[in-house]
Amino acid sequence: MKKFKFQLETYLKVKRVKEQARLGELAQVMQKVNVYREQQQAFDGQYNTMLNAQREQFVGRAVPIQQLRDMYEYLGALRSRKDTATRHIAALEPEVAEKRQAYNAARKERRVIEVLKEKRHAEHRLQMEKEEIAMMDEFNQARSSRFGYIDDKKAEETV
Repeated sequence: MKKFKFQLETYLKVKRVKEQARLGELAQVMQKVNVYREQQQAFDGQYNTMLNAQREQFVGRAVPIQQLRDMYEYLGALRSRKDTATRHIAALEPEVAEKRQAYNAARKERRVIEVLKEKRHAEHRLQMEKEEIAMMDEFNQARSSRFGYIDDKKAEETV
């Protein structure tokens, strides 16, 4: 039985490498986005913690004006940092979309070649099965003709 050899195997390997490269590029951009999202969440968490602490302080006792100003400045700075992180994420969205589209195109190209390989492999198996069946039929035909001749002589002798 002949071994299956796909003529475009090296081309398929190139497509796989290209797909992995596009995936790496997408991962790098997504890593940047994730850093900004983590910053966003951290700033938001700090902001909410400070607001809750401020509410508790106001209920319990009087707070000096300077401390209040400092707290509001800090809250403003946190809000500003969160907004900056949000702008960075928004600025990266077109790049993310571009990298995702490039990755999807590379994946599609690889998949087309893989489907072709699967079809060719199925055709090869079918061809090998046909050849095997033809060989078995030929073998059985040769065997039956040889044994059939002897059986006919035996049948004539018994008559």
